[in-house]
Amino acid sequence: MTFKELFQAGQCSISAIDTWSEIWHKRTDMGQSLQIFLGLTDAEYQAWLMQGNAGLAQLLTSGHTSAYETVYLGWDELTAQLQEIVDAELGPGFTVALRRQDYYYWDMQLETSHKMDEALSEKICERLDLRDVDVLVFLYDDWVDNNSLCGLLSKLTHREVTSSHADDHGVWIICKSLVWSSPEFTAQLLAKCEQRLRCEIANRHYSLVNPDTACHQLFGFMDALVMLGLLERDKLAVVPNHFKNEVYESDLQGGMRHISDELSAALIRFDYDSTEYALTEKEIEAAYRYRLRQNRLEAAKRNLNILAFNVDDAGCLTDAEVAAKKQNFERRYGVSLEDASAPDMLNEYLRRFENRFNCDYDENTQWEAAIEAVLMDRECT
Repeated sequence: MTFKELFQAGQCSISAIDTWSEIWHKRTDMGQSLQIFLGLTDAEYQAWLMQGNAGLAQLLTSGHTSAYETVYLGWDELTAQLQEIVDAELGPGFTVALRRQDYYYWDMQLETSHKMDEALSEKICERLDLRDVDVLVFLYDDWVDNNSLCGLLSKLTHREVTSSHADDHGVWIICKSLVWSSPEFTAQLLAKCEQRLRCEIANRHYSLVNPDTACHQLFGFMDALVMLGLLERDKLAVVPNHFKNEVYESDLQGGMRHISDELSAALIRFDYDSTEYALTEKEIEAAYRYRLRQNRLEAAKRNLNILAFNVDDAGCLTDAEVAAKKQNFERRYGVSLEDASAPDMLNEYLRRFENRFNCDYDENTQWEAAIEAVLMDRECT
């Protein structure tokens, strides 16, 4: 599929076009124009060149982006898929049944051979993400109406489900397109991923999972969310000790049980450069992200100098050489090097670099492409 087809199907955000463009620029065996590679018509390609990503997005969606998608499943198919989720979340001993109610309402029955108690009822509600229900509902009833099943249906569709409606033959599931998913939905995905990793760290059956590998897995999951347009790239960071300050104790099954929830706000004390510090994990992460951004802004300034002077330090050039290269830079891009080095420009280089970043390509080359793209866009406007 081309970029255009993916975007119009709601499978990527408009910013993904930067990555597609970068791939085309770096490949020498493409054999087709960028316009054809992206799947754009002449009018669409011109709109992108002249009006940027926002103008292209408006044209591709005719001024309106569909915020919702529908999934239709017959009764038997829906029952089978929900049964698979229940088996995966709760284990054997649970049986799913569905029935249609009046109008477009429907509900789900969950029968079990296990002895029902408060703990099991709470576990079912949590694992199946049942919403707006009494967590003890299964002590006195085994039916749940469709208004409480949006979380469970989200597990099935991998989308943010907002409602569902039944007819004689099945159920219509209404969910948000990926690019319109709420920040809360993304936060839920991250929380569930992190919860799973913490459980694996504490489980003797996952001997290869430790705090270090869990950090890598969490970062990879976040990177996937970025590529889907669900997470902003400036939030793509996991501190090295993200999982290392957890406290576990042995459980009765020979595994480990996580007990550090009440300690999550505790201060972390450490020495650095002969000075003792005491910070919360959130403060450490904020400091890490701040330092990471500052380093990237410095990289933007250094690569801008390389673009202008062919070296990252103009101190090795004579005054005449510096002046000549500055004039060449301004003639080429229509802006002085001083204005191109302004903080707002550096931030825009960084934004474009992060949107287009691809770990398969040389980082310096990607910086050059990002900076030139910003300068050329500015010249067009």
